[in-house]
Amino acid sequence: MKKQQVILGFILIGVIWISCHNSKETPQIVARVGNAVLTREMVEREIPKDLSTMITQDKKRSFVRRWIDSEVLYQEA
Repeated sequence: MKKQQVILGFILIGVIWISCHNSKETPQIVARVGNAVLTREMVEREIPKDLSTMITQDKKRSFVRRWIDSEVLYQEA
């Protein structure tokens, strides 16, 4: 009986460990045009690291609006 509990414990720990490592964070979607998606990560990648502290929320919103406008034009073409 004790041996079965130990084996069950190892299996349970293994399942928990695997499930924790397989879970990926859901990307935070900032904008969507049709099937095209702009995520927060994509916006952050466009900002140079040395300028990230100087970029305001308004500038980020402006970037998102330009992306939306460009994507709408692209999809209409």
